[in-house]
Amino acid sequence: METAQAWTLMIVALGAFLVPFICRLLNISAAVGEVLYGILIGPTFLDVVEATTFLTFLGQLGFIVLMFLAGLEIDFNYIKASGHRTNIIALFIVLANCGLAFGVALIWGKSLLFGLFLAAMSLGLPVTIMRETIGSHSSTGQSVILIGSVGEFMTIMLLTVFIVFFEVGFCWLLVMKLLKLVILFFLAVFFLKVLTLVVWWRPDFFQKIAESGDPQEIGMRLGMFIMLFFVGLAAVFEVKLVLGAFLAGAVLSFTFRETSVIESKMSNIGFGFLVPLFFIQVGVNFQLATGNVFTFLGLVPVLTGIVFLIKILPAIMLIFTGQTIKDAFLAGTLLACPLTLMIAIADVGLKMGIFDSETYSLLLVLSLIVAIISTFVIKRVHARRQL
Repeated sequence: METAQAWTLMIVALGAFLVPFICRLLNISAAVGEVLYGILIGPTFLDVVEATTFLTFLGQLGFIVLMFLAGLEIDFNYIKASGHRTNIIALFIVLANCGLAFGVALIWGKSLLFGLFLAAMSLGLPVTIMRETIGSHSSTGQSVILIGSVGEFMTIMLLTVFIVFFEVGFCWLLVMKLLKLVILFFLAVFFLKVLTLVVWWRPDFFQKIAESGDPQEIGMRLGMFIMLFFVGLAAVFEVKLVLGAFLAGAVLSFTFRETSVIESKMSNIGFGFLVPLFFIQVGVNFQLATGNVFTFLGLVPVLTGIVFLIKILPAIMLIFTGQTIKDAFLAGTLLACPLTLMIAIADVGLKMGIFDSETYSLLLVLSLIVAIISTFVIKRVHARRQL
């Protein structure tokens, strides 16, 4: 390991340890603090660390584990008990969110990719925030995970279609790309059926998975195998790796309804080590344009309000599932901060020439501000409920 890489690793590790303590004092999410720490030590400000290959690898692995944990935290018992009505309402919320976002882009004369940026949904940061506040297994938390699951899948699908369509237009390559996504989904269903059958056939063997004191850590090994297997499948079918990781978590959660032991052990590795490195790496890669970006900052309050309205207004439909207005507001606020996908979409737009450097910087700043406001609001509301 070179000296520069060694310094980078030490500084990043120090931040991963200290940032949560600082965030508690500031009452913001550790994930947001880790991104801001990455910006501080990266090329944008202090420039004391490099985006090395090793750091990039750890960050990507952290993102994969984060999405696997998001799938693992889906409570299928809750979904089954909720009935088809809740699932249909969740789908309508996602569709309404997309309709509002693309409507704003159309009225504003912006590109469809800008509309997708506004419509983006992701479980990464919301799951992290819920772990620190309302809990992912609460009724509101499960509503967010259900809506976010559908929204994230749709966002990744639309982004994949947009990239291929922009590069090659409407042709057989676009059809083949969509077909690969469908095949991956059906393979996940097939794997689920086989795993369920094996568990039914040998319940005594798989009972070890639910044991917290297993010295061989069979449950941990199974979780890692399924996660990496589906990530490999996603790579083979040339789709987003995070989609494979999310499907893996969902498959494991569905097969083993009592996944608390596996989830706890995977969370220890993920949120205690890899996930913080991912958020810090996102901050290190952040680059603020030095052109006329500050003249665009007047748009930030407007765009911030639009992002929250696009997410909160459709979430009001949750009252038809028994949630209160406050719960619907919390759910919409949580769904408004898909930090990772917002950054990914902005990056795609820059590389394709759809966004210039000033717009790209503006969208990144907007992503961070929305994430900071979301975490602050959720933590304040949660703190009042605890009184």
